[in-house]
Amino acid sequence: MQSGGSAGSGRRACSTGCRQASGTPSSPRGRRTVPPSCSCATCPNTSSAGGACWTASSAGTLLAAVASLHGAFRDAPVDELCPLEVRVSLLSPRRMAPLTAGPNPLPGLVLRGWERFAELARRDVADVVVGLLDDPAPLVAGLSRLPHTLIHGDLWLVNLALEPDQVTLLDWGIASWAPPAVEIASFLAGNASQVQAGREQLVEDVRGIWACWGEDQLRLGFVAGLLELAWKKALDATEHPDPATRSAARADLAWWMRAAEPGLETLAGAAGPLPALPRPWDGRIVPSR
Repeated sequence: MQSGGSAGSGRRACSTGCRQASGTPSSPRGRRTVPPSCSCATCPNTSSAGGACWTASSAGTLLAAVASLHGAFRDAPVDELCPLEVRVSLLSPRRMAPLTAGPNPLPGLVLRGWERFAELARRDVADVVVGLLDDPAPLVAGLSRLPHTLIHGDLWLVNLALEPDQVTLLDWGIASWAPPAVEIASFLAGNASQVQAGREQLVEDVRGIWACWGEDQLRLGFVAGLLELAWKKALDATEHPDPATRSAARADLAWWMRAAEPGLETLAGAAGPLPALPRPWDGRIVPSR
């Protein structure tokens, strides 16, 4: 087991289950070897376009390594990271709208996706989500009451590599000081369809691995995940040329709204501008046309 040096007043040397890629000076430099377990036919550090390519064992190794990173930095603040308010609202209309004049098509797609979400989602649910997109302060306040640690912040498979003796995390550009909930949500939102174990098994694995952080982590984490991916699911559900993809995106969006229900209700019941959700709510979406 080896440990890296420290840099910055809030950072400490540690041994973790992850290793940064070289050339990322602001990221953690600790490392702990982990057993190789990937038996995929394709390298797990590839684009997610090729379908499920991570085995349950590979995903378990990754999650255990990330949990080790979270445990090593728990209550040991790290300086100069992406603020939590920025991280949970990166793909909100208010942040994307000023960027639509540039050459990157993503901001325009994000805006159109949120328009489709507002059309697809039940009005009461859409109102709560749109309120959080416009002002994430209630979500940030709820997350701020949870234990914090260093999170990678962009835990998608394209940024991960399972090597023979370690896990490597690439691209620490939006690393944050935040509850693990934000990390978990990003991983589930971006990767569940690429892991052979399936989403439900991944959720159970996550519950077990991060149990010591409390159930509120997942409750609010699912809300953060909805704010990260609902625009894309809504866009695919309405505009993708493949009917099977449209149907799958619609089912995924319904799943995420059901999963986010407890967190949305918690936020809606807290002091603030969000309306209360009616009971019962089954997370259904309604057709726009």
